[in-house]
Amino acid sequence: MRLPRLTPYVLAALACGRQLHGATAAFELESTRPLAMSLTRPQSDTWPPSRGACMQWQISHDIPFGLPDLAGHRFVIAHRRRPVALRFGLSIRGPSRHREIAMSAGGDARLPSGSITSVALTRYHIDQDAVGSRRGWGMSLALEMALRTGLSVIVAGRGAADPFVERRLELQVVRRWGSDGSATVTLEKDASRSHRLRTMAVRQIDARLRLQMGTSSGPRQFAAGAAARAGGTQLQYLIRTHAHLGPTHAVALGHDGECL
Repeated sequence: MRLPRLTPYVLAALACGRQLHGATAAFELESTRPLAMSLTRPQSDTWPPSRGACMQWQISHDIPFGLPDLAGHRFVIAHRRRPVALRFGLSIRGPSRHREIAMSAGGDARLPSGSITSVALTRYHIDQDAVGSRRGWGMSLALEMALRTGLSVIVAGRGAADPFVERRLELQVVRRWGSDGSATVTLEKDASRSHRLRTMAVRQIDARLRLQMGTSSGPRQFAAGAAARAGGTQLQYLIRTHAHLGPTHAVALGHDGECL
């Protein structure tokens, strides 16, 4: 029996615990916060307070579940001047028969209370042999609130005007121990699956090396990663196992200049 051409995308949707609606699994693999710049630390650490104006950029590549047809590429660039950051990003995933493109623009701001709010507006574009081309708009919002020194709560969500883009809500608790490391617990919920729980622990070995380990439920997954720094340039690698499919590999190269 000949398998459908979009089998890898169906597998990806099922692997993420998603119930399929129609023939697409669009943007299932994209982050709730499309302009995050880190594989190996909490998303809330992506924008530490800047000492002045600076530029950041990152290029990343990932192969989910060992399936080349799901490979994705991202480029993000940001300009920061305390207390705000402006960000732009482009994400491309999949071959020509099922290509997902997301273009995002957004910004962060540190409020006088110490909280950090962020917003990103995204233009989604999907080309699929089976159903043709579709376009839509979406928005991601996040708010980080410091409960006390070293302890923060982050509420983040993604909404879209078109049903082919998955809506998602996250509640994240982050405990930081200065520059030594952090621990994160994330509860995620979207419109098509039950809750998912993720944990992550990060350890800063020295100024040049950072290690990470994490878990995820629904289905069960384990992750490990590392980041190596030389001057303002950082190379990151992350591997995530899966209970039923192959491992996911991700690599990122970025530069943050004088931002940290």
